[in-house]
Amino acid sequence: ATGRVYGITIGAASTSVNCYNNLISGLSNPDGSNGITDILRGINITNVTALCNLNIRHNTILLSGSGGANFSASGIFHTYSATATSGQLFLQNNMVINNYSQSGTGIVSAFRRSASTNLDNYNTASDKNIFYAGTPSPQRVIFYDGTTGYQTLGVMQTAVAPREALSYSENPSFLSTNGTSTDFLKPNGAMSYAESQGIVTSITSDFSSSTIRATYPQGGQLNGGGTAPDIGAWEYDGIPIPPCPTPNAASNLVFSDVRTTRFTVAYTAAAGSPNGYMVVYYPTSSAVTAPVNGTTYTQGSSLGLGTIEYIGTDISVTILSLSAATSYDVYVYSYNNSNCFGGPVYNVSTLTGTQSTLSCPTLAATVTIGQLGANYTNLRNVLDLMSACGMSQSTVLELQPDYTSINESYPISISGITGLGITNTLTIRPAASVVSMLSIAGSDNTAIFDINDAGYVTIDGRPGGVGTSKMLAIENTSTSIGGAAIRFKNEASNNTIRNVVLKASFPSATSGVVVFEGTNGANGNDNNLITLCDIDGNAGIAASPTDAASNGVYSIGSTSTAAANNSNNTISDCNIFNYFHPGMISNAISISTGNTDWTISGNSIYQTSARVFGASVLNNGILISNTSGNNFSVNGNFIGGSQPMAGGTPWTMSDFANRFVGINLAAGTAVASSIQGNTITNFDVSTTSNASTLSGTFSAIWTSAGNVNIGIVTGNTIGSNTGTGAIKVTSSVTSGVAILISNSSTGLVEIRNNNIGSITVLGSSLTIGHGMTGIRSSLGTATITGNTIGSTVTPNSINAETVITTGTQAVTGIHVSGGTNPTISNNIISNINQAGTSTTSFLRGIWQVGSGTVTVSSNA
Repeated sequence: ATGRVYGITIGAASTSVNCYNNLISGLSNPDGSNGITDILRGINITNVTALCNLNIRHNTILLSGSGGANFSASGIFHTYSATATSGQLFLQNNMVINNYSQSGTGIVSAFRRSASTNLDNYNTASDKNIFYAGTPSPQRVIFYDGTTGYQTLGVMQTAVAPREALSYSENPSFLSTNGTSTDFLKPNGAMSYAESQGIVTSITSDFSSSTIRATYPQGGQLNGGGTAPDIGAWEYDGIPIPPCPTPNAASNLVFSDVRTTRFTVAYTAAAGSPNGYMVVYYPTSSAVTAPVNGTTYTQGSSLGLGTIEYIGTDISVTILSLSAATSYDVYVYSYNNSNCFGGPVYNVSTLTGTQSTLSCPTLAATVTIGQLGANYTNLRNVLDLMSACGMSQSTVLELQPDYTSINESYPISISGITGLGITNTLTIRPAASVVSMLSIAGSDNTAIFDINDAGYVTIDGRPGGVGTSKMLAIENTSTSIGGAAIRFKNEASNNTIRNVVLKASFPSATSGVVVFEGTNGANGNDNNLITLCDIDGNAGIAASPTDAASNGVYSIGSTSTAAANNSNNTISDCNIFNYFHPGMISNAISISTGNTDWTISGNSIYQTSARVFGASVLNNGILISNTSGNNFSVNGNFIGGSQPMAGGTPWTMSDFANRFVGINLAAGTAVASSIQGNTITNFDVSTTSNASTLSGTFSAIWTSAGNVNIGIVTGNTIGSNTGTGAIKVTSSVTSGVAILISNSSTGLVEIRNNNIGSITVLGSSLTIGHGMTGIRSSLGTATITGNTIGSTVTPNSINAETVITTGTQAVTGIHVSGGTNPTISNNIISNINQAGTSTTSFLRGIWQVGSGTVTVSSNA
């Protein structure tokens, strides 16, 4: 069931909305099931009215219960606007607790926004709220922005800063959750962030009194509170969280494992067990900046001239990526920030020490990485050394048979290596003696390999760099914050990844197993080759996995100049499989803005198990979505089945109004893009979609923008030239149409020499019609010539086989529904069948509507 339940909905208003002192609980939607789309909300804000302020203050929301199979619920939902003053949210002093049971693909969140585009209409004064959504997980998050879930308050605070800087997370207890009680949703008086941690606003009342919040500090409080407003709808006499005390300092700083680019620092824990330690290093004799109480710093960021290496509870820290033969001062600050307010509070009477790194060694042309007798035990150490010392010859880093990634730290960065280039190349590969798979596996929120401003790097999975085997696997196991197997950024160019098994599991529409990002230089990430690899999204046998990669390859480049685009990259002869998320768009390859001139050829795209959707979303084989990019080449790929080359059992998908597009292209018009010689076949799809235009319920090829040549050199095969049912699409809602090749581009599109056959469409019952169109063009100037639609030898090659007596079921060979000067010539349409008998069921060879000069000639 997809019915909605909302406690309060705030729609359009002229100037402002004041929503305060409300108690919201007991909302129930026991059969609700709509995937990642939330269908239960405590406060539902859809207002995006211009110049309208939404003052959401002092509300208490407690959600609990359970829903249907794929249930999502949000404490507060806010609609995004690109205009900061339209539906501008001021979120202050609210208690938002979401303890609803999560199920299936659903997402339980305390706070949710409709889009991640930006935070413009989420005012920076929003603060002093209590958010809670249960034990953090990918499906239980404090904040969900429509794309990414932020599991903890700290991660959310970083993402939305400066908003919510002094907000809290706890699961408070209440005197009563019975709506008839006079103590309904009143905190029970136990120690809580709710007591006296609010910000003073214009709200002077609470749920039961008109003046109780008029003056602070308040008299008559017995537990030490009353110094500021309480968070939530009640002003009560609770026990306040105490201020954070200054911790004792750590002692006995000791350095060990001193190397060219790193050393380890250990220290004795401070008396009294502070909540953690912050380790900062400076070049020796640099001016020191002390941390400021109440400021939360980020690991890896700067503190004055220093670098924050670590924040946490460990008492031994390895400081990496240092310069060779350089002296550093290290400072250790203890801090308190848990079960107290005003933190972190730092002890600035700090523990300090000084240590120098070693000088650069001389590396051989082949460096061994392994255990017994190897030059180094891990790649990270030698690559950091090369970053510090440079290279003067081509170098091979060879992984020995006893190599293990247990000694690695991530990401393994290939960056800033002086001398690396076309003359001095870098290769990472298994040694010739390796006979079983080597694995580099770990969890990192960026990547296992981070190729950053580096070129002429080859990662080769073949032992000794010869043969055809894949003996190296690179896997990022992170499912919570993010992380690819390999990332390219900042002019990472002329690199090759070949014969490698690549895996990742982070479910995000803006990440993937392999990721290309933008640049901080003049040029993009260009001329990279990924070939003969297995790119595995890790969906495995799960029908509805929520911890699998949504994209096999994802690229979003810079758009500041044409040169800054990611260009001339090639993905060839790879197996790309098991990328899937039941509640969001999934793509084997997703090429977004800031990209041009890519070649995607010879790849096999498939799913090894049947997939079940939890929402009405689109799944693409290859998605190219950049109308500023040109000259994309998509040639010779196989899409479908459960094995390479569209083999094995059918690629099976079911549930919700899921739709599939094999090749989905929106490009520019400066240089035509090309779609040649691809095979899309071996599908069995069930859907509740009744889409009948654009890509319909199922489409093999859809062009929505740009100049495109489809099959000019080598025709594409959709289904099969013989037999029946190579592609089967079933809909449980009437009047849907599968459109095998669809054009809605306003550009010049030529569709030539393609073969479409062995297609079966049907309704789920005799009252459900489901049609098919071989080729459809609705815009632009289309030339449709030399195509074969329906087998010339197999009866009912294209078959709408449901014998409906009412409703609509239409089968059309070629349908031109718009555009200018279309040409339909020299096509063969044969052995197509429509079994329906209703008066609104049709069988058409060619159906043409257009403007200008329309040419229909020499078709058979």
